[in-house]
Amino acid sequence: MVAAKIAGGVAAVAAMEGGLVGCELEMGMRANRVLSKMSALELDELVSYLAGKPRLIKAVEELGDIDRPSRLMARMLRHLDRDAIRRARLLGYALG
Repeated sequence: MVAAKIAGGVAAVAAMEGGLVGCELEMGMRANRVLSKMSALELDELVSYLAGKPRLIKAVEELGDIDRPSRLMARMLRHLDRDAIRRARLLGYALG
């Protein structure tokens, strides 16, 4: 009964938000797939890059929410340059 109550709450939220819950889950899963394909060296490069960008750190602090990854990703994309994407090979992973 507890699980049914939780599922009902999630369904209600999804209905009120126009199905955004499914989109958020998909976005989170895509991010997870990208990160899980990266080597330890690539992850280190990505973290090092992000650590050197105060605006990105601020965005993570303000918008980091496991239930709403799209808000953070949209903000982060504004601050990433082509070199960061190339170095981390995110584009290739996202497309492959």
